[in-house]
Amino acid sequence: MAHRTIALDIGSHSVKVLAAESSFGSSSAKIRFYLEEPIAPLAEPLQAAPPEEGKPAAPSDDNPPSQQAADANQGQPLTPAALVAIERLKEQGLLEGDAIAVNYSLAHCLQTDLDLPATLKRDKVEEVLAIQIEDHFPVDPDTLQSSLHLADQIDQEGLRKVMVVSTPFERIQGFLAALEQQGVDPVTVEVSPARLLAACHTLVPALGSAPVAVIDIGHSGSDLCILEGDQIKLLRRINLGGADFTQALADQYHMPWDRAETGKHREGHVEIGTSAPAEGQRITVGLVCRKVASSLAEELSRTFHAFLAREGKSVERLLCCGGGSLLKGLTQYLSLSLGIPTEPLAVGGIKSTQPDAGVKAVGSWGSIVKALGRRPASQFNLRRGSLAYRGSFEFLQSRIPYLLVFFLLLVGALVFSTLTRRSALVARRSAFEETLVSLSQPVFGEAVRNPREVISRLQEATTSGIILPEYSAYELFRDISEALVDLRELGVPVAIERITIDIQRDVITIRGSTDSAISIDEIRTELGGLQCITDVTQERTTQNRTTGDYEFELRAVNSCS
Repeated sequence: MAHRTIALDIGSHSVKVLAAESSFGSSSAKIRFYLEEPIAPLAEPLQAAPPEEGKPAAPSDDNPPSQQAADANQGQPLTPAALVAIERLKEQGLLEGDAIAVNYSLAHCLQTDLDLPATLKRDKVEEVLAIQIEDHFPVDPDTLQSSLHLADQIDQEGLRKVMVVSTPFERIQGFLAALEQQGVDPVTVEVSPARLLAACHTLVPALGSAPVAVIDIGHSGSDLCILEGDQIKLLRRINLGGADFTQALADQYHMPWDRAETGKHREGHVEIGTSAPAEGQRITVGLVCRKVASSLAEELSRTFHAFLAREGKSVERLLCCGGGSLLKGLTQYLSLSLGIPTEPLAVGGIKSTQPDAGVKAVGSWGSIVKALGRRPASQFNLRRGSLAYRGSFEFLQSRIPYLLVFFLLLVGALVFSTLTRRSALVARRSAFEETLVSLSQPVFGEAVRNPREVISRLQEATTSGIILPEYSAYELFRDISEALVDLRELGVPVAIERITIDIQRDVITIRGSTDSAISIDEIRTELGGLQCITDVTQERTTQNRTTGDYEFELRAVNSCS
């Protein structure tokens, strides 16, 4: 049976949805669809929330970008405009799945690294986490919702690096409550840059163990993750994205934002050469974009130098994804500026009207991999403790006392129900026997109380063709259902909408859906081999544009009437 997983990527410009299906025990997932729902501005401006107490320190050479995210108290994790976009997706039935994974911006988090004894297991680290981060964040640790990532490496002093990401509890609680109002109950809530770990490893087979940087360039900002093997070494949110290129063009040419955005998509590019405009000469689009790209390259260079100073290793490769990375010449410019190989990263096998969907869906694909429990995946998940997903083991473990009380009450109720039911069954048996006597008297000429004797006499009459048909509709339905279940166990993904058995006309109609025309032929062959079913014909076949599934109608003849 196919298991559908939905990745909901909530950005500032659009909400992206990636749906993938996997079979039980399968090591791979098949992408079903990818689409974007634009976040349109609301008619009325939002009221800014009052700033919360405390503010993280700004990045500096002494305090590298990996140590603190940008101001965690700026903006809203989930705006009303984004909720409207999610509601539109929900109305279209595009968020229906067995599991939903959601991202959470690092811009709304505090971040730090701890050095803790390697003898401490993850559960012990979580117990003492509030004490450990007390001196690192300028807020009360008890008001934070935290998650952590344990490094594999242990230094000479027996210490292990622990990366901690925290967000105000009320903020993540409000984030989940807003999603729940839209009918979305995510399995995982992961900080956006961490998703790139799983995505990178599944999309680049020969990744190696050297430090690699992955940047997802979005509309209002970029998410950066530095990996070393299966470990996350650094996370950072860079406040530069596609919107900065648009704003630079709008300022340079004194044009409205919408026109500058259209011009960026049509003619935008980053000038690779070193030429500069002469005095009085109009600056070109390529040079305007290069100025923004230069700022992005400087931020990356600072981050890479800080990483080198802390880890003693250099980033040897840069992978780019996200809509902002599609700007012509940007990847080449970053490679030249940083002096390391830089290449695009994309998800293959996506059926979409957008030719660049694979580049935009990388982060969403990482969420899919994590939700399916594949390796490697980051250990970050802000759905922990009292906010844990209701279907997870952690949620059940916290409610074991309540479950025990419920179990004892349930046992008592079952004992009482059994005694009551026994009395009711005795009364019903007596009534049934009286009814059987009244009905058997006119049929057999004598009263019969034993149900088995009645069935035996009816079967004798059946052999002479007097009362019952040779093969009942129930038996036909049973055989067809068992055959379809066998097909699903053999890997044919068939979903049945309706089975109609017309005993008067001896016609059987089956409606359903599957993944291909070949599977329809396998269904016809399987049904044709059943007893009493002949002439299985294919009456109608259409392909669903949304899911890609083939919807069919089969007709057969009942030869056992």
